[in-house]
Amino acid sequence: MLAVIATAVAAAYAQGYRFREGSLGARYAPPHMPDAGFVVCRVAYRSVRVEPMGIGWQTDYPFAEINLTTRLSELTKTRVSRNHDGQPNHFVVRLTDDTLFNCPVTMASDVGSLGFTPEKIE
Repeated sequence: MLAVIATAVAAAYAQGYRFREGSLGARYAPPHMPDAGFVVCRVAYRSVRVEPMGIGWQTDYPFAEINLTTRLSELTKTRVSRNHDGQPNHFVVRLTDDTLFNCPVTMASDVGSLGFTPEKIE
């Protein structure tokens, strides 16, 4: 079993495939949450500037959400929403999406790079 895992890791490394922040696609929030468990949604936005070590809304995505909900479920009796693999659900929403209001908790990262158009400000 260890040989299989080592081979898979070596093959992924050889292909240049690494899990790093910003490398995973966004999981946009569905019209209705899959269950009544606790879930965190990340706010997606348009970046207008670059900050050192930041990549806009994708900074630490999705690892911050996974870590937060995992620790919450370990340290409290809070039931966390999970996907079919048993991993904590996490979703992405835009500030203009109706699905924003389905999220009990939203978080935004690297907000110093956030930009609004004049139309959105009004």
